[in-house]
Amino acid sequence: MSLPQPSGRTIFGVALMLFSSVLMGVGIHHLIATGTCSSNGYSEYGPVQTCPAGTSAWFFFVFGGVIGNVIGTLVAGSASLIFLTLFPAIGLGALTLNFDPHAASSAKTFGLLFGGAFLLPGVISAGMLLGSALRGAGRAQGG
Repeated sequence: MSLPQPSGRTIFGVALMLFSSVLMGVGIHHLIATGTCSSNGYSEYGPVQTCPAGTSAWFFFVFGGVIGNVIGTLVAGSASLIFLTLFPAIGLGALTLNFDPHAASSAKTFGLLFGGAFLLPGVISAGMLLGSALRGAGRAQGG
């Protein structure tokens, strides 16, 4: 007995989620590395660094990644998949700061804590999904 094949719609939805996750991870990395900044150099508490060129693009990477993940989840037809892409993308994007030689130590520390907190639910849900898939495959093969 063979396992059912995924539909083209499901494949497209998962591909959109994966692409969106990469966008979001790259955006998260750059936004955390930038830190607090302002377009005019001031906040309500006083002067802060001016945002470097391209900061708005990184924001749109994150925003587009979230929207793409939600749309991909809806197209694929499984809301639980969002935990497999959204949380790890945020976590891995933040954790990669520890490999960036130009990132400040405070950004690396934040990336480690923030990234770990988001990566953990993704790893747990991946383990649960893998376990469920293996049990289902065992039942489908008559085991």
